[in-house]
Amino acid sequence: MERIKFLLSLLCVGTLCLTMISCDNDDDKYYVNSWIGFATVNAPGTTGEFPVGQGGFGLTFDDGTKMWPRMIDTRLAQVRTFDKQRMIVDFTYLNDTKEGYDHTICVNNLRTILTKNIATVNNSTTDAHLLANDKIRIVNAWVGDNYINIVFDYSASPGSTHYINLIDDQRTPVTNPDNGVYSLTFVHDANNDTGTYKARGYVSFPIPENIGQFTKIKIFAKGESTDQEFIIEYKNTSPTDESILKLIDNTNEIL
Repeated sequence: MERIKFLLSLLCVGTLCLTMISCDNDDDKYYVNSWIGFATVNAPGTTGEFPVGQGGFGLTFDDGTKMWPRMIDTRLAQVRTFDKQRMIVDFTYLNDTKEGYDHTICVNNLRTILTKNIATVNNSTTDAHLLANDKIRIVNAWVGDNYINIVFDYSASPGSTHYINLIDDQRTPVTNPDNGVYSLTFVHDANNDTGTYKARGYVSFPIPENIGQFTKIKIFAKGESTDQEFIIEYKNTSPTDESILKLIDNTNEIL
């Protein structure tokens, strides 16, 4: 599989921080038999953020495969992560083994993904970020490793900060789950940014244990031209390597 080149990002928890870290071109490398997937960091016992270069964490990919990062590219050493954070990982299989894991890998590159909880909105809610209604477009959404994952496009400007949330809106008459369908709303607060170009972002939300029994998730969003109603299967699979490449192929990507 051809080498994948990412723009790296640091995560600001709770906000979509529009800053960018790029790899030094002199350090670009080509990796043989490189693969790509969405995964969850498993670092039990840790508190708060820690640098990727510290190691000592596992990765669970959306298909349930457990991988141990035996090697990590030195360019990534100071990228910070935390237990249960989501990532897009470019990796190469290694030949050794580790007990409790399906494979050991070398992490060639990665992108941290904004990871936050689903919020509840009711008639007493005053948080402006949760009540926002700015335009946004869902590109793709799926369930993987018990997370709702959303890829989205929006209008942004250099240096701007946007806020992204997925809410259970209890102001509406919908009783969740309704006939096996759980209804949520994807909300965007542009923070008064009018936007000068299109950008792409990624966000993951853990599915609460008490969410109830359902088979489908319905996500509403205020679209750029028309409102969206995106329905995903609760037990569907993660995008393939080829489709992930399409999801991250955006020259104006700034997350």
